[in-house]
Formats: sequence, C-alpha cells, structure tokens
Amino acid sequence: MKQVEQGPHGSCRPAFPTAAKALPLIDAFEDVPPKRRTRMKAAIALLSRVYGRPLEAIPLDPADLGRRFPSASAFACGVKASTLYSYRSDIRMVLWRLGVTDRPGRRADPLPPDWAELRRDLPDKYLSIWLQRFMGFCADAGIPPDGAGGDAALAAYLDHLTVRQLTRDPLGKVQRVARAWNRAVDTVPGWPAARLLAPVVRNHTYSFPFSQYPASFQADVEEFRRQLACGGSFGSGDDGGGGDDGPGMTAFLGEPASPDTVEIRSWNIRFAAAALVHSGTPIEQITGLAVLVEPRNLRAIIDWHWRRAGKRKSHQVGNIAETLRIVAKRHVCLSGPALAEVLALAKKAQPRQQRRMTPKNERRLLQLEDPSLEAQLLHLPKPLLAEARALLKAGPGHRHEAAWLAGVAVAVEIELHCPMRLKNLASLRIGHELVRLDGRGKGWTHLMVEAEDVKNEVSPLVCTIRPESSRVIEAYLRDFRPVLEHSGTVWLFPGRDCADRPRSRSNFGSAISDAIRRFVGIEMNTHLFRAFAGAQILMDNPGALEDLRLVLGHTTLRTALQYYASRSAKRAAENLGRLVSRRREETRLVAAAAFHKFQPRKPRRAA
Repeated sequence: MKQVEQGPHGSCRPAFPTAAKALPLIDAFEDVPPKRRTRMKAAIALLSRVYGRPLEAIPLDPADLGRRFPSASAFACGVKASTLYSYRSDIRMVLWRLGVTDRPGRRADPLPPDWAELRRDLPDKYLSIWLQRFMGFCADAGIPPDGAGGDAALAAYLDHLTVRQLTRDPLGKVQRVARAWNRAVDTVPGWPAARLLAPVVRNHTYSFPFSQYPASFQADVEEFRRQLACGGSFGSGDDGGGGDDGPGMTAFLGEPASPDTVEIRSWNIRFAAAALVHSGTPIEQITGLAVLVEPRNLRAIIDWHWRRAGKRKSHQVGNIAETLRIVAKRHVCLSGPALAEVLALAKKAQPRQQRRMTPKNERRLLQLEDPSLEAQLLHLPKPLLAEARALLKAGPGHRHEAAWLAGVAVAVEIELHCPMRLKNLASLRIGHELVRLDGRGKGWTHLMVEAEDVKNEVSPLVCTIRPESSRVIEAYLRDFRPVLEHSGTVWLFPGRDCADRPRSRSNFGSAISDAIRRFVGIEMNTHLFRAFAGAQILMDNPGALEDLRLVLGHTTLRTALQYYASRSAKRAAENLGRLVSRRREETRLVAAAAFHKFQPRKPRRAA
C-alpha cells in the first residue's frame, strides 16, 4: 500500500495514503463485522475535524496521527471523550489492514528462550510492563540480549514506535524503557551489563546560537542589549573624530526596555541573522548589526521569513522588521537615503493591524456558548482542588503534584474574576499584588498590579477579591504551597528551581490549558479568559463596552470596539431574531387573512 517518494533533501520517505483514499477501501475488509466497518469509516471521517482540512489533504502518517489525535478535543470534534478514544483504536486497525503499520496489540508469539529467561528474572511488575514490548521488538529484529545495549537497538525501537505504530509520545516511552533497562542492569543478577542511553529532546530550529557568529557580531549584540536595557542614548561609538558631539553620534531612544522586550529583540536579531545565512551569506561575514540592516540584506531577510510564513506578512515578520528598524535608526545611526530605504522596507513588512478577534479565538470562544461547558469552566477550581486534596492524601510522592494542581485552581479562580495576562498572573506576590485592605486580617481582599507592570503602562489593574475566591486562595496557601521547595519566597506561585523567580510562564500556561482540556474538554489558553470575560460582560449588557475596557485595561474604547464588538453584534442579532419571532406570532392572523386570496401557481406542463 505504501510507496516511496523523494524527500525535499534527496532522502526517501514513505508516501502514505490519504484519508480520502482509505475510506472506500474499508469496504473490502470482509472479515470485519459491518458495524465495526461503519465505525472505522466514522473514525477516518473524523480526521477532517481533528486536522481542520479535507480528507484529501490528510496523509495517514502514523507519526503525525500519534501527535495529533491524542491532543484533539472531544468537544471540538463533536463526539464524547469515550467515542474519541475508541476511534483511535479503529484508526489503528485501519492502518494495520492497509499495511501502513504493524499489527496493533501485544506480541502473540512467545519470546525466544534467551529473552524469556531474562523476563522471568525481572523482580517486579513495573520492569516487566515497560520491557516486554522492547524485548519482543528485539526478538523480532533478531537482536540477542547481549546486543540490545547501547544506542542502536533503542534508536531502532524509537523509529519502530514512530513509523510503524500509532504511538502517543514515542520518545517518552523509549525513555521509560531505557530507565527500566538500566534499573534491571543494577538490580537483576545476570542481566546484560550494557546500559541504554535514553534519547533527549532536541530543539530543531533554523536559527543558530550567537556563539557561532564572529566575536565582533556577538559584542555588537551585547552592546545593543545593554543600550536597550539602560535606555537613553544610542550611538555607533565612532563619529570619525573621536569627540562626543560629532554628528550622528547618538540618538535618544527613551525609557529603558523591560527584560522581556530585551529578550524578544535579541531573538528577532537571531532570527534575522539566521535568515541571512540561509539566504546565502556566509556566517563569518556577519560581523556586526550593520550587516543586517544593509538594504540588500534586509530585503533578503524579510523575503526569507515571508516565504517561510507561507508568503504572508506574519506577526513574526513584522516584529523582525521592527527590530531591524530600531537597529538601523538608533544603534547603527543610518541617515539619508539608506535610512529611508530601511524604513520603507520595514513598513512594507508590517502585517495589517488586527481589527477583530482572530477566527481561531472566535471558534474557541463559541465553544463556551454551550451551557454545560460554560458551567464547567465557571466551577472548574472546585474539582481541581478536590483532585489536589486526593493527591495530597495519596502519599509523599504526590505532594508536589498536588501543590502544582492547586496552584492551577487558584490561577483559574483569579482569571475568572480578574482576567489578566499570563505575565502578570505568574508574577503575583503575596503582600505586594495580593493584599488585605480591610484592616481585620481576614481573607484576601484585593489584587493590585501597578501601571508600569501592565502592558500599556497607563492604568493599574485593581480587582476586588470575592469571599469565595479568597477561600480558594487561603486553602492553597495553607494546605498546598508549604510543600514546595521555595515556599518561603513572596511569589504566589513559586518557581520550581529558583527562589528568585516565579513559576515558568510557559509551563504555567500549559498546565492551565491542560487542566481545562482534561476537565472541560475544550482548547483554551490563558489569554482567552480575557475574551471570555468580555463575552460575559457583553452578554449581560451588549452596550457595556466601557465596562469591558476598564476590566481588561484597554487604553482606549477603540480597542474594545475592534476586538469585542462582534460579541455585541451577535447579541443584537439574537435580540432581532427574537423580535421577528414575536412579531410573527402577533401578526399571524393578519398575514393569514391577507394571503387567503392567493392560490399557489401551478407549474407549466413540460413540452
């Protein structure tokens, strides 16, 4: 069934059948009961919702299916969670019958004597569970126990799980196999002495670390970072005369940039330099930031990223162009026609200003119009805390997991009542942003984020904490937070590894999204709480755009109108629909009397 086609770099890779081609082939499985075949077809047809593409554009690649299918939302697919789980089994069976993967399930044949003897010596069930399939793979591949150690057998097993099995997280399974094997090496007498080295996750990125560039480029980048962090004057440091007042020596930037902004600008420079390298410029010729903003090179950088983004002006293309504009004007201090050309290129690379909520977020927000899902999200902190308490009682080995989950419950409770950006949420401090202002010391009363810590730096974020939210926070601080290593810090959500930092923003956001997906069944990131809050306000009062602006901290009413007016329009359309239905009922008899004299016209007889 599989063919082989030439890859983009000359390598050969299997050409998998598309879901559309596989659909009619299921009828040929005559030994499969008709009811099971119908379910197999439904499972293949569901891939269109999982991928968001037509079946003709979905290749049945086990590696891609193993990543996509387990993370799919049951609600977004329009099925129950149990149905989605059983469909995965049906797809696995279809892939096997089409010859794409190996037979699903456990190995039917007994292990050869040498492997069977090793398995009998395993002291506990854990090692047997994780090693039995690896042993079966080695036996089928003709690998003896003494040859299973090292990297070759484990790499072949990883390739088998990725390419020949519909496996969720094949790398994680291989890592657990390596840990189980090495534990057997240490504890089981007579076990082969060669250990397994678990593969690590490698970040395959197109950019290069700054250390691979010339030292002069690295120094120039560090100087740019320093000037960004300090604010004030930018300049090339050489005006040709050695004086401090030479023409073009300095240019005023303004206030110091935040650490996040410094890092973002540095990443944009790294992406720009990588694009120039991929465009054909040798890396050793990139000796300074001035090379990046030469008009010819800048045009090549923008063009490369534009093509990588699918020939569209993505936000990344715009951010890279904006960073290079700052470099050209403030750091390299270009002037005249050269600066004008750079400014024109940077302006042309900017994407169109976002004037409404993205279609992706619109679809995610529409999920919460289901009353059941809305109720589950509104009450989510309660089951999260209940599961955290159960983990806490399960034993010392689950204490940290319980504390992290309770922290997610507090984060959801805060976002529901005071929607804030993930940066502000993760950086909340006890006694600073989280305070008691009632003078009695009973419960937490307010969340107060200073204006300079908010994105627009115009107005502070102030939110009153309701009693039910205060009880959730108090339970977390009393029962769960003390078990964390850095519970003595002021961070409401302490970091895992460092006392001077709060919990990692990316990991925290992923934990919140995972909890929502597991308990509610929808895809929702932390920032979407702000849109959900706007929808709640406008649902209660379609004209409350000023309330929405104040709650979300928008600088002007225009932003609220741009991003959330669609919610008011939808509510107004619903009101119009109800008005039309009511007026129809009120005028039913009048319309019946008016149309009584009209008779349906008979169609003409065909010639």
